[in-house]
Amino acid sequence: MDINKFVIMAGMSLLFVVYAYLNIGKLQYGAGHYREISHGAPAPLLTLRVAGETLAGFRLPSTGFFDATGQYHLNYRALDEASYQRLRQHFDETEIYWNGQAVKARKLEQKTFLALLLPRRKIYLVKDHDAKTIAALQWNENRRVQDVMRCSGKALCAQLRYGWTGGVGPLQGPFLDSDLMPQRRGMPRGRWGLGPATPFVIEARQATRARLSLLLLDTSPGQEVRIVGRGVDALAKGRVKTKLANIAGKRFYPKRYLAKIFLQPGRNEFRIDYGDWAAGRGRPAGQAAAYLIHLDISGEE
Repeated sequence: MDINKFVIMAGMSLLFVVYAYLNIGKLQYGAGHYREISHGAPAPLLTLRVAGETLAGFRLPSTGFFDATGQYHLNYRALDEASYQRLRQHFDETEIYWNGQAVKARKLEQKTFLALLLPRRKIYLVKDHDAKTIAALQWNENRRVQDVMRCSGKALCAQLRYGWTGGVGPLQGPFLDSDLMPQRRGMPRGRWGLGPATPFVIEARQATRARLSLLLLDTSPGQEVRIVGRGVDALAKGRVKTKLANIAGKRFYPKRYLAKIFLQPGRNEFRIDYGDWAAGRGRPAGQAAAYLIHLDISGEE
């Protein structure tokens, strides 16, 4: 064999071995995700018991559905008529086991369904073949989905109208850690803020003082982010629990900003400026600058 061909073949074989080694984790992850989809394993096992008797037991595979807040992963489970009625009769004293371990859960009993609220899981239990109730529950969750920009406090919110006027991507997420698209695995609900700035407007019926709280995931640790506008009285950087987050295979830097604002009657214009688009840096407009998790408008404390 020609020595050059041998070297090429040996090099290609070595590259294949290195590639397989570097991606062995992805292969194992993919195999586990396939098992979860096809067999419900290794999805967690939920068991419901009354006075030591098991009324129902089932695994909770990932569905990709979340509640209106984006904090709880939704599961729907249909039970046969006898199990459902027995569970309803003894719902208050029902014991809940998660992978064999006793856990506490908030319980909600309605006319057409039962619900269990566990950490990061909301489980709806309905009668067998009751697809109508499942569809209605999911529709209601979708209807109540909140945007990144929101308002807190009845008195304040009653006199405000607000919204984005540009510089943001569509609302997306949250996404499961097992999402089929690696680039969005584990991402929370949010919108991408697009450089050089994300403008927004707050319309007020009367003059009032308020506060803005902005939480975002920055792709650049040193990027300066500012909330600017004629009504901004003061801007401070708030504390976050972690300085670095590895999500979807990327490094993000959680940042929080707090701004005191004075709203004039009528239209008040603001914007979020991204420092990486400062003069001379040459980044094109419209590129993702930071992932906005929430921009909360609240009364001044």
